[in-house]
Amino acid sequence: MPGCSRLLAASFAIAAAGLAGCGGGHEPHAPLVKLDSIEAGGWPVLSSDPSGLTVRFIERTRFGIGIVLRNRSGRSVTIVDARTLEPVASFVHQVGTRLVPWNPPRCAGGRGCPAFGFLHSSYGAVRPVALTVAPGKGAAVQLNYRLDACGAVPFATRETARMLEVHYRYGNGTMRRQSLPLRSARLLMRMPAPSDCVPRPHSKIAVTGPFASSSDWTIPGSEGDVCRTTADGALIFLSRRFLSPGEPAVRVAIRLSRFRGLGLYRTLTRPALALGPAQVRVVVGIGIHGWTTFRPRMSVVTVTRQRSKTALGGRFHAVLIGRRHVEFRAYGAWRCVKE
Repeated sequence: MPGCSRLLAASFAIAAAGLAGCGGGHEPHAPLVKLDSIEAGGWPVLSSDPSGLTVRFIERTRFGIGIVLRNRSGRSVTIVDARTLEPVASFVHQVGTRLVPWNPPRCAGGRGCPAFGFLHSSYGAVRPVALTVAPGKGAAVQLNYRLDACGAVPFATRETARMLEVHYRYGNGTMRRQSLPLRSARLLMRMPAPSDCVPRPHSKIAVTGPFASSSDWTIPGSEGDVCRTTADGALIFLSRRFLSPGEPAVRVAIRLSRFRGLGLYRTLTRPALALGPAQVRVVVGIGIHGWTTFRPRMSVVTVTRQRSKTALGGRFHAVLIGRRHVEFRAYGAWRCVKE
């Protein structure tokens, strides 16, 4: 499972062959035209269609979109800046702009066409460097955004900018401004669900071996670090998803059969040493069904805190059987809120 600008269904690139324009500015003789080419990346980005880019709310998370412009005039144009003007009370804010030349080689289409991209995945607060675009040539515009904190949500609007405002000049001449419709690059904000802003504890977990990962690489917005009880009296913990660079997604599940509160639980129960059996499993994003579960050879789990019957926590250590019977480990401090 990919991460960041690689996240499945959250990061993607839509390539349009050639430099065919899809619309111009409102001013007479406006030199720039926006093309159909779009790139988008970052955890909040979900999908794209002709009406725009669907973005989910993940508190304080950044993302970026890429737009291609073409100089349709007969003179060189220097682009100085490009911004989208968000409505008042919007919970998405543009924090940076990046301008680069964009003239990939033409391709007749088909499977042999290489994929070209220009989006940088930092999505940070960067100031643009002026870019001169020759007649008939293209420019790539990367727009970086940051989502607001949960405190802004009750007063926020789902409306977003509809126009891209470009500041440009001819040579060393007077600064000019051109507005172009965003169209398929418009942000379609998905309003936060109540669960998106519910405070939840964060577990500190590490996995070694072939699927090495840790809670330092938690996927923003992933659900987890929750517990539930079953009808037969077991307590089940499920962590958030972790995604280390170049590795598949990982999450940890713990089952405490015959849960009895604070104390020690382990794989093989001895009445004098443990309250009940424990089993730690590591679930990895591989396999024909998308996820593969690895089972433990040994599990030791402690419950060290239990507040108001809803907040639980403790520590765990497990040795698991991997592929080709190679052992690996999962360990750390787990924290959860009971659902």
